[in-house]
Amino acid sequence: MDFIDMDVEAEEVAALAVFGALSGAFLSALFLLYSLISGFSLVISGISPLLPVLIYLFVGWYPSWKARNEKGSGMGGALKLISYMTISLKMNPNLERAAEFSAKQSRMSLGENFREELWKSTWALLRAPRKPYRSSGESGVKRAGS
Repeated sequence: MDFIDMDVEAEEVAALAVFGALSGAFLSALFLLYSLISGFSLVISGISPLLPVLIYLFVGWYPSWKARNEKGSGMGGALKLISYMTISLKMNPNLERAAEFSAKQSRMSLGENFREELWKSTWALLRAPRKPYRSSGESGVKRAGS
């Protein structure tokens, strides 16, 4: 679940799937009751009990399905990031600008993470304490005997 930035645990997903199945069973029972009273087709009434199963499967498998899709698209995103960096480096051989260009061009989750890390590193450099420059009279080298 960490890979797809979902703040849920596996137990919560299972609980939601069971709740979805129970609510689907309730809705399907209501639909069956209504169809028997109003005289709807038995084919439609026979399909409605599949609703709880479909809800359970969809809710239960959605996080793993989304993670699998994110991993697949992330592989293509890495190639795009490298390609954008290569293009930028060919035009202007400056690594910082190439990384910035690559992060701006990528719209996938990998690009978003890359932009975030670039932002953090930029702020870390700006917020780092700087050593004061020494005056011209001080050389900074200790001499033996002083």
